Amino acid sequence: MRKIAAIAEAHYVSVAPHNPMGPLATAVNVHFAAASPNFKILEYLLPTETEWGAWVDEPYLPKDGYLELRDRPGLGVEVNEDAITDNEYIHWQRTCPIRPDGSTGYI
Repeated sequence: MRKIAAIAEAHYVSVAPHNPMGPLATAVNVHFAAASPNFKILEYLLPTETEWGAWVDEPYLPKDGYLELRDRPGLGVEVNEDAITDNEYIHWQRTCPIRPDGSTGYI
């Protein structure tokens, strides 16, 4: 993402990541946003609207329309491994067609 953002910045283009992956990925994206001068907006799911809210101790929630960086180690959240281990929905994989020669089709 940083390389894509750097290329976009060189062409005066902002970046707006899409994050459908839960509160841990949101924490990663908050730090990406802070490190990217051309970051514009983050699309994400509120953890309060999914069962993912229990995956971390304190999921990032908007305050006045913003997600604030935290003064905590790492990504600013503690992973609740018990909640993740007990969850069957943890595995997500993007699928794409495979061509007869073994190469991937469109993604």
